[in-house]
Amino acid sequence: MNIAAQPPVQADQTIYLKDYQKPSFLVESINLNIQVYDDHTIVDSTLVMKRQTAGELVLLGRDLELKSVQLNGQTLSAEQYHLDTEQLVITDAPDQVILKIQVIIHPESNTQLEGLYKAGDLFVTQNEPEGFRKITFYPDRPDVLAEFTTRVEADKKYPVLLANGNLLETGEAGEGRHFAIWQDPTKKPSYLFACVIGDLAVLKDRYTTSEGRDVALEIYAIEKDIPKCHIAMEALKHSMRWDEEHYGRPYDLDNYMIVAVSQFNMGAMENKGLNIFNTSCVLADEEYTTDAAIMRVQSVIAHEYFHNWTGNRITCRDWFQLCLKEGLTVFRDQSFSEDLQSAAVQRIDDVAVLKSHQFPEDAGPLSHPPRPDHFVEINNFYTATVYEKGAEINRMMATLLGKEKYRQGTDEYFLRHDGQAVTVEDWVAALSAGSGFDLSNFLTWYNQPGTPKLEAKGEYDAAAQTYRLSFKQSLKAHPKYPNLKA
Repeated sequence: MNIAAQPPVQADQTIYLKDYQKPSFLVESINLNIQVYDDHTIVDSTLVMKRQTAGELVLLGRDLELKSVQLNGQTLSAEQYHLDTEQLVITDAPDQVILKIQVIIHPESNTQLEGLYKAGDLFVTQNEPEGFRKITFYPDRPDVLAEFTTRVEADKKYPVLLANGNLLETGEAGEGRHFAIWQDPTKKPSYLFACVIGDLAVLKDRYTTSEGRDVALEIYAIEKDIPKCHIAMEALKHSMRWDEEHYGRPYDLDNYMIVAVSQFNMGAMENKGLNIFNTSCVLADEEYTTDAAIMRVQSVIAHEYFHNWTGNRITCRDWFQLCLKEGLTVFRDQSFSEDLQSAAVQRIDDVAVLKSHQFPEDAGPLSHPPRPDHFVEINNFYTATVYEKGAEINRMMATLLGKEKYRQGTDEYFLRHDGQAVTVEDWVAALSAGSGFDLSNFLTWYNQPGTPKLEAKGEYDAAAQTYRLSFKQSLKAHPKYPNLKA
């Protein structure tokens, strides 16, 4: 047993955007073997890594019981690495690395609801933003993208074994146990890893993409909730078609799975090909559910699906760029809802949310830019400013460009950056290049807080029979941002 051989690093230090550095090592692929037992879980990981820059090999980990570390076939002694409560560091690592690590974790007693944890009779994951480090040691940051192959093993009392990607194999594992192996061919950051283990029923359907791919659609829930999953299933199919028609983005795997969990700690999570939802965002019944609740189900289903391209296939370089994936995807799900419902009513609802939630936040002591320049705890930045104001910035650019130019800009973004971890600057540059319109001034909106005040003044010249409308924009001073641009 080896948990904390050294004093802990400081987890509450301020992180600054200006200090971003590329990781020393990238991960080409990771093989996970997760064996779940009632009182513990064994996680074996094999990482194929290569050096990107000079520096130590740093793996992040929290609440892990390290059992063994093997580097390129050699088992390392405790003197050959540095271990504390936040990271495992290997100095003098070669440029090409095959790293094998075994840890023991305790999802059955994980009350932080990050990483792998037990929710009722289910084992589920929540890894955004920094939960994967509670599953195994890993460079747990969004700019490290890898191919994941996952073997999940558990007692047969848990008949459903799910993970990201396409199902490769299932079989017996002895002593009343079984396994499933999943492979995700699309490189992704660790925060998009997911697995679900439990006893669930499933609603099945199929969808054929614009490219002719036959996709199996599955929504998992407890047996009694399956009749309430049909509205979500229809919303999913509408979302897939809408993304093809409006953004040219077809789905890319053989299956798309949604799991409804009543004890899930988030509203929903866009894990690649395996979304995990709170039941409040999935279950609906036309006879008993209000129109507003049904519309919320449709919106959240769409939002998480749209992340497949704006968040998953193209992800964030670092967590300061959170508004890129969330602001853009909120704008996309709002646009979807406008087409599905009444555009005017939807816009009124979105503005009402903006005024009731984001405006007060932007006028208060916790005011911050859509893209902050520093943080202590990234979980505190899942805010109305990041999501809703971020969406409004995208709406302004889309409105200015018009549908045709905006589509040309988004096509350029997907062409340039598919499979990459990018920044707000990359998004604005691609949108500008594709549309032929310089949008760089919109970076100001991402980088400063506050709600501008807009004054409009009209003057009518009766003799000339002309009307002059003048606008003036101002911004209230902010104590932490002295150089605001109006």
